[in-house]
Amino acid sequence: MYIYIFYETIFFCFIKKIFPILERVVFIFFINYYFKYAKNKKKYFWVSSFIFFNTYFLNFF
Repeated sequence: MYIYIFYETIFFCFIKKIFPILERVVFIFFINYYFKYAKNKKKYFWVSSFIFFNTYFLNFF
């Protein structure tokens, strides 16, 4: 699970540096995934919240 968070952060870093326009599309898709994942899996709500925070934080760079 921690490895997934690590690779998710690297993935959004890569998209932000290389594809700035595609990053916004993926970010919108990830928001939809976040709400669906958080609603179905309340047990792993902190994991999806942490990934969402990483994605939102990386948008400032």
